[in-house]
Amino acid sequence: MMLQADFPDLLNTIMPLDGRRRARRLVETLQQRGQLSALVDILHRERPDDAALLDDEPAPAPAPAPAPAPAPLTETEPSFEAAVLSGSLSKNEALNLVLQLAEDLIALHESGRVHGAVCPRNILLPPGGAPRLIGAGESPPPEQSFFLSFEALSGEASGSRVDIHSLAKVAIFGLYQGPLPPRAGHRVGRFIQKLGVEDGVRRVLKRAAAVPLAEGYASLITFRDHLQVARRGDADLLLVDQPSPIRMVRVPGGAATLGGEPLPGVHRHVAAVWQETVWDTPGFRLSETPVTQAQWEAVLGERYPNPSRHREPEAPVERVEWLMAIRFLNALSKREGRRPVYRVHRGDMVEWLPGTDGYRLPTEAEWEYACRAGTRSRFYTGDGEEAMGAAGWYTGNTGGAGTMPVRWKAPSPLGLYDMHGNVGEWCWDAWSDHPSPQPPARKQPKKTGARVYRGGGWVLSAVLCAAGARCRVRIDGKTTHDYIGFRVAQSLGT
Repeated sequence: MMLQADFPDLLNTIMPLDGRRRARRLVETLQQRGQLSALVDILHRERPDDAALLDDEPAPAPAPAPAPAPAPLTETEPSFEAAVLSGSLSKNEALNLVLQLAEDLIALHESGRVHGAVCPRNILLPPGGAPRLIGAGESPPPEQSFFLSFEALSGEASGSRVDIHSLAKVAIFGLYQGPLPPRAGHRVGRFIQKLGVEDGVRRVLKRAAAVPLAEGYASLITFRDHLQVARRGDADLLLVDQPSPIRMVRVPGGAATLGGEPLPGVHRHVAAVWQETVWDTPGFRLSETPVTQAQWEAVLGERYPNPSRHREPEAPVERVEWLMAIRFLNALSKREGRRPVYRVHRGDMVEWLPGTDGYRLPTEAEWEYACRAGTRSRFYTGDGEEAMGAAGWYTGNTGGAGTMPVRWKAPSPLGLYDMHGNVGEWCWDAWSDHPSPQPPARKQPKKTGARVYRGGGWVLSAVLCAAGARCRVRIDGKTTHDYIGFRVAQSLGT
């Protein structure tokens, strides 16, 4: 029977995903390889709860005879594994070799083939020559299972993503400069953060080694290019081909009546409403929910850590200063290869650039138009506190507990969630006492003056969460609030 060391991260790779069905597929694959008995033995010793998934399987058929051990490597052609463990490869040399291997794999993929067994032991380093891969199409040694994805181990995937995932883990091994910790495969993302390399390199490797494979790179060429860019320190150019983590909803154009209803008991320095005004728009896009903490982290990562007080991945991000919302939107635009909408000038000014296709804050009028969605009631669910409670979170139903996960309340007729309450949402506009909507200014102060937010918040009364309530707060570039976040907008035709 094989020892536990033969499966350094197999358990951590397979069991946390989705249980019985996938585990059984993997069991069938390992049974064919003659490795099932070792896996079951380890599970019963170390993960008895997960081992129960296998207890009702029929007795496996006798395992086939093990394949003969590969011939030992000669001293003149060491493996990548041997070179790293002996300390003869620097981090820079390891990355250079990975980039050279990427070129070979790109040529292989362009011919319609996949290697399928990229691991340090299958990379040979001839003296004075280019690295070469061996073992294409073969099962790698069990002790190299860390370098394969779950999908590759279970036979669920065999395309180019398998090689990208494995090559990224080879790079991780080369950068770690020693034997990998026993549980490195359990939380690869956290392990990558401990590597002493540029932030951009860590970000590229984290994406390339993502679980599941569908969240990683689809193209080895893109992986190679991003790794090269990251080594130069141009982190802002990374991840431009990733799909947006934010779902956008089309808000159709037309004319609608804004403003009108009073805010009883509210001082004019806290909030106000416009006079009843007909406002026309060509239409735009708006994110289905306020930006969540998970979406913030997906876009900004460690460059700007999640600032929220009430930590919950699916709750809106809060304690976001207005200028930080601008920076997030520019980063999201760059992430998708779009031209950023905003130019942040030196001094106290942000400019809205014309003719751009990136993401932005909604204007105050756009926000109210989308929130009303053709209704004239205080909330899109009706009037009164009962209607507010159906639409969102406010002081009457949160009990002071803070923000709540998005999509728990009724959506608007357009399919937008959390427009009323949970968090107030920054708009592009500076505060104005004008009684009707005005064309948005192309330049706004970024750290001074009063700024508009809409939608109220979990700590505010129902009347301040109304569609027409124009709330304001002064900004100084430093002060944040745990009841203010933001939503993403985008112009149509981009």
